[in-house]
This record gives sequence, C-alpha cells and structure tokens, in this order.
Amino acid sequence: VKGNPYFFDKVGEGKNSWQQNYMNYGIDWFLNEKSSLNFLGEWRNWKGVSDNYHITSHTFMGDELSEYLTSIKDSKDKSNNYYFSLYYNRKFRKDGDDLRLEAYYNQQTGRINNNYTETYLNTEDLLTPLSQIRRSDLTENRRQNGELKFDIAFTLGTLKNEAGYRTYAAWMENDFTERHIIEDVASEEREEFNYLETRQTAYYNLSCKIKKFNWQAGLRGEYSWIEINSENHTDYTVLLPQFTLNQSLPAEQNIKLTYRKQIFRPSINSLNPFETWSD
Repeated sequence: VKGNPYFFDKVGEGKNSWQQNYMNYGIDWFLNEKSSLNFLGEWRNWKGVSDNYHITSHTFMGDELSEYLTSIKDSKDKSNNYYFSLYYNRKFRKDGDDLRLEAYYNQQTGRINNNYTETYLNTEDLLTPLSQIRRSDLTENRRQNGELKFDIAFTLGTLKNEAGYRTYAAWMENDFTERHIIEDVASEEREEFNYLETRQTAYYNLSCKIKKFNWQAGLRGEYSWIEINSENHTDYTVLLPQFTLNQSLPAEQNIKLTYRKQIFRPSINSLNPFETWSD
C-alpha cells in the first residue's frame, strides 16, 4: 500500500439500558390413557434505549489527524413476540408408535428508531465546527409465520416407520425510513421489503436395530414458493436424503457414519436491502 498508513479509532460513552420480559402459559388435557391435548402460549418483550450517547471518532493518515467527528445518539428499540401452539398426541399399542398433530402461529413486531447529531470539527483546534448532519432512521417490522404438522410412527416387524407432512407459511412486512438534514437541506427516503413464503414438506424414515447394530435411512421432499415485493417470484423443489449407521463397541464406545443433505436459508436480515450507518 502506497502513502501513509491509515488509522481509525472510535470511543463511545453514555447510557444504554435493556429490559426483557417473558411469560408463558399452557394447559395439558389427558383425554384418556393414550391421548392428550396440549395448548401453549408465550409472550416475549424486549426494550433497549440509548440516551444521549456520545461518540468520538478520529481518523489519522500517518501521524496527522485528518478527520475529527463527534456524534450524539438517541435510540429506542422495542419488540413484541407472541407464540401459540396446539399439540395432540395419540399413542398406539407398541412403545414408540404414535400419532402427532401440531399447529402453531407466531407473530413478532419490532420498531427501531435511531437519531444522530453528527458534527465534524476542525482538526487543528478540535473546537470549530466545519459541518453538521442531523439524521434518523426508523425500521418497522411485522413478521408472522405458522405451520401445520402431521407425524406418525409405527413398527412393522423389526422395522420402525416414520412419516409426516408439514405445511408452512411466513409473511413479513419491513419498512425503513431514513431522514437527514445537511446544511439545512432536508431529505427523506422510504423503502419497503415485503416477503411471502410457503413450504410443503413430506418425509419417510426407516430404522432398524439388530443387536448392537443400528441403521436409519430416510428421504424428505420439499417444495418452496417465494414472493418479494409482489414483483419477484421463485419456486423450487429439493430432495434431501439421509443415512446413518451405528455400531456399538465395548466400554460404552461406538462408531457412527452419517450422510445428510440439508438446505440452509438466509435470514430475513440477510435478505432485506436496508442500509444503516453509524459513522
């Protein structure tokens, strides 16, 4: 790299506070010796506040101070999450054979409001203001998702069979508003990111135990459909096989071989296009 070395440091000091609340409630209803019904509800709340938080940033080119910036940050961050589920279980004659039905719904709302007053100072006297920027960014999120599940396990001879079907849907609405005032000139930009996804999944697994040797094999098929901002659409189907061999050894040891194909999806924070900057 040619030229003088670059060095940057940033120091913050002020009041930051967080508060988190959590509550859950539920009921279990035993219909008979082999059937039960369960309801679960959860509520989570989170709040964060930065009050008059001062930030000082220095930029050096070699030994010379090239930029001096002070910033005051006030921010409020809060979210609420509600979760409800209903679960039914029916046991059969053989141990481990059962039928399971489950439905759940989850909703999360969030709001992040950051306000900054940033002042660039003269690098010689560190007092004279050169320019000032007042800006704020507001992020509002609403996320909903739900799923219906059906699973059954039954034994035929020495083979244990497991099968199931799931349908999943997610709706996400994200709004971002950025405002700033530079040299008394105001500007505002607003962005939206709306995301809709549905998935249909079916699977079948087989497993067997022969003395100290176990094996398991299965296949899961999944169809996904995605819409972004009512303009971009995509859909795809994947087959995800898995296979496991396990051999028990003396002295409570074992050797295991596993193959599994998986799909990894990006989080909503990796998908939305909003830019936030703090320097």
